[in-house]
Amino acid sequence: MRTGGTVNDWKVVPLAPAAIDVFKSPDPATVLLGNPSVVALPGGRILVSLDLAGPGVKRLPGPKGRMASSGHWLQGKVLASADKGQTWVPKFDFPFHEARLFRVGGILYLLGLAGEFRIMKSADGGESWSRMEELALGEGEYVQPPSNILCARDQIYAVVLKSVAAGGKGEGGRSLVPVILRARQGSDLTNRKSWSWSEPGKPLHELAPLGSMDFFGVPFFPLQEAGADRGGGGRRVVTRRIGWDALHIVEIKDSHHTWHDPRGRALHIVSRAETHRSNLAALARMVEDETGRISIGLETTPAGTRMAFVPLPGGNLKFDLAYDDESKLFWLASNLVSDSMTRVEKLPPDRKGLPCDERQRLQLHFSRNLVDWCFAGCLDSGAGAKEWRHSCRLAIGGSDLYVVCCSGHPGLGGLGYTDRITFHAVPGFRELAY
Repeated sequence: MRTGGTVNDWKVVPLAPAAIDVFKSPDPATVLLGNPSVVALPGGRILVSLDLAGPGVKRLPGPKGRMASSGHWLQGKVLASADKGQTWVPKFDFPFHEARLFRVGGILYLLGLAGEFRIMKSADGGESWSRMEELALGEGEYVQPPSNILCARDQIYAVVLKSVAAGGKGEGGRSLVPVILRARQGSDLTNRKSWSWSEPGKPLHELAPLGSMDFFGVPFFPLQEAGADRGGGGRRVVTRRIGWDALHIVEIKDSHHTWHDPRGRALHIVSRAETHRSNLAALARMVEDETGRISIGLETTPAGTRMAFVPLPGGNLKFDLAYDDESKLFWLASNLVSDSMTRVEKLPPDRKGLPCDERQRLQLHFSRNLVDWCFAGCLDSGAGAKEWRHSCRLAIGGSDLYVVCCSGHPGLGGLGYTDRITFHAVPGFRELAY
């Protein structure tokens, strides 16, 4: 029961102070931004990496690369802050994209794509960087928006996605299969010989055939043939197949958890689920056998039934999660979906995408088990459907939580196009747990 105060005293307000611009597009008409990544260093320094793409990139100074699939120009940037995100200083440009910043011991790494994987390292907190090295994984096209690197036992793990599409518009996540990269802690991660990688797994729709997914609304709309442009009862693209994207690899440390592996050989993959409906994430289980061989399949329940999905707020869009050893909780930054059941043809013109594609609000949750999520608060909100906040990444720095995300508006063009990367800080975030 609410007592005392006014209505405004009880409203949900953003946890973070006003968003701070990390970087703005030099020309929003020709240069768009995306794929932010963030890391917090022990001394309080924060670094952010991001992508620039579009025809205007060709005219920018600094090193540039090209996307393997389209040949379009691309460039990445690293910026640093020494005052908890209040101001940002450009530090370094690099010629690849979809880069992820991560730290192992005292070494900072930057891992991304330009055809093959590219990696660089810094031993001085991002002030200077080694030369770019190539981690060739063989034939095929790889994609993977920035996600986590997991240090578990004495190994380092990353999960990426390989495309097995034979061509055709609208394949989306249907054509992507997971590949696990692994290296021993303490090794030089810029050396290709330090890494091994698994055989590609299966597409999500093969692990969980569509014919077996009745009773919980997947898929929600009729699937269109590759090459079809519209569907879902209106001018909305629904050609994306059922699949996964933006994979995160996590370790369940709680020995009481149903899916904890006492042998220490199992990890889990949690990812965005392309299903046309909200608040579901895809789930897979990764197991290493006695020889070190990695296999990827579905998790099972005590009843023996298989699970391909778990409830996760905003799991239909790109999210980020991190395990915090101090609170022993998983923390999740994602989009808040509030109205996914409006009929497609009734959506207002400024509401882009499908009903579940709401990108204007960011939310924070925590969980003890990756399945049951508790609402911690609203991170930020754009001005209705006319401003977007999405593709968030988070980092823990001492007692604070840092979040970066893409910010933009429909006037930039397609769904999710952004011209700013913004920063949000949540001081004392562990106090939000209950």
